[in-house]
Amino acid sequence: MDTLSQACRYLRLVIIAAAASASAVHAATIDSAETDTAVRYTAGKTADIRFYSRTVQDKTTTAYGAKADLRPLTGIPVAVYGGMISCAGLISRLKTPVTQTGSATAAAPRPGAMTLSLPASAAEHPAGAGIRFTADTFTAAAVWQKDGTWKASAGTGVQYQSQTSPRRLRLSLNMAAGTFRLQPPSFSTWYSTTRRFMPRRYHAFAIESAVRYTGRSTSIQSIITAGLHENPFSTVRYWLKNESSIQLRIPRKPRSQQVLRTLSLNTVLFATDRFLQHPHAEEIISTDGTRMHIQAYCSLNPQITLAPSARTVLKAGVSAAQAYKTETTPSGWYERRLEAAASLAGRPGTLRMSAGMRNSKSSAKSSTVNQYTGRISASHTGAAAAVSLSYQPDSGTAVQKVSISFSGAGGSGIAYAAGAAVSCTEKQRKFTSGSVQAALKLKKTFGGLSCSAKFIVISSF
Repeated sequence: MDTLSQACRYLRLVIIAAAASASAVHAATIDSAETDTAVRYTAGKTADIRFYSRTVQDKTTTAYGAKADLRPLTGIPVAVYGGMISCAGLISRLKTPVTQTGSATAAAPRPGAMTLSLPASAAEHPAGAGIRFTADTFTAAAVWQKDGTWKASAGTGVQYQSQTSPRRLRLSLNMAAGTFRLQPPSFSTWYSTTRRFMPRRYHAFAIESAVRYTGRSTSIQSIITAGLHENPFSTVRYWLKNESSIQLRIPRKPRSQQVLRTLSLNTVLFATDRFLQHPHAEEIISTDGTRMHIQAYCSLNPQITLAPSARTVLKAGVSAAQAYKTETTPSGWYERRLEAAASLAGRPGTLRMSAGMRNSKSSAKSSTVNQYTGRISASHTGAAAAVSLSYQPDSGTAVQKVSISFSGAGGSGIAYAAGAAVSCTEKQRKFTSGSVQAALKLKKTFGGLSCSAKFIVISSF
């Protein structure tokens, strides 16, 4: 009871401080002020209860969730969820089957069925209930949400292990399906090139097969995914995707410093039925009601890992990709991206650098759009800083951003984290706009109960 009363007293102080902060920044004519509060209770791996609240100006958004693991009590590998549940894994690919974001040093994807998680922040999301069963070779999950949406998945895998060598072969199969309510977009004008459709529930299904071979010095993986969508303008639409990776590990020699550690290559191939068979068909409508503008996509991503010393690891990679999109014009755009990235991690900290180029060209016109980006960041124990730049030579637009952050622990066991960011935009070498953002987060833990508050202010100049 003493711990609970202390937590309630601390939470009350947090709410009072949040209200005072919001009033102060409003009186100072700050453009935007945000206050986030969070309360979380955990009982080992058995129970997890969360509550979040976010206030931006005069609007408040809340999120909550709870999870109970029944394995410690019943021995059955089942976990039940309630509240605002998020789903990831294969089911999320029905919403976004391919993305053009990611680092050139990112790891190869892993296959997997639908995973469930509790909210990590306050966001508008329908409440619901879910259940997940996890065994050694089989997983299953199901979620029902208040808006009538349901999602379910199942996955299985088998592994063959050599008795005389470290060679392993793993085969896996995952499936996911759901019913989603599609709402046509609203238009502010009476004329639009996008056809309207009746809002109702539509079905979607995805299947994923993967094979992974691991040897003494080589790892090979291939993931094939197919998605089927019930669309308003046709019976069934589909897309196909292949993700492959190969990694070569350099054996270490005894009593010698082996600098080269790994060489790897990741590839992605993606295409919709419009690109493969029906060039005049409309875009596939994904599970969130938006249209899939990327009709075809391919990328190559070679990477290398070096160990200059026993405490330092250098990882570098180059990513080259091309996409065929219909976002800007029905005739389509070809977009090419090239990115190079490197990260240096050691005991003192981590240093990351990246540079990229994007080139877009219409398939029907000669107009092109070019963009160049660069970013460098460094982190040390309790501190981090980053600088980024984006430049479009066609329009003469340049965006610079600088951010810093630090964290630590103060008196009475209160942990804190603070940060600030400045962004400036120039056009034709003339300043056009800028913004400043500052954030402060405080966190206090009472056994299994933790309370935190975060204050964010944004001002434009």
